[in-house]
Amino acid sequence: MFQPQVYVTHQSVGRITGEIDEMLGGIGVENTRPMAIYYPDGSAQVGLAIKDVQLSLMLSNGTATRTVPEYDYIAATFPWKSPLSYIVGYYKVDPELQKYRMMNGYDEAEGITLHQGDHILYLLRIKDQG
Repeated sequence: MFQPQVYVTHQSVGRITGEIDEMLGGIGVENTRPMAIYYPDGSAQVGLAIKDVQLSLMLSNGTATRTVPEYDYIAATFPWKSPLSYIVGYYKVDPELQKYRMMNGYDEAEGITLHQGDHILYLLRIKDQG
């Protein structure tokens, strides 16, 4: 089971994902994509998305892993120009995702950011009230 070990701030995400990427590169895991999961209570988990075929490399090294469950999500993208794009994107995209969530009567739920090369994918889980 994945247990977050560090308090994450927006400023530390790049450093943390860089360290994880370097460690995984050392065991042959390639083509990772930085991602973060943010929860309504303010907590977060930061890591890297990998392809399933590389999972065995990670497990052989004792690396902690977590599978993100399949849910329906509200999605939006924002162009990636620099690390600052995560902050600017959050302030532009998140209010629109939250507005859509409230207009459709969905409960608060976790959000995900996933670096996709030239853009950032923002996902907000659709969670029915109840």
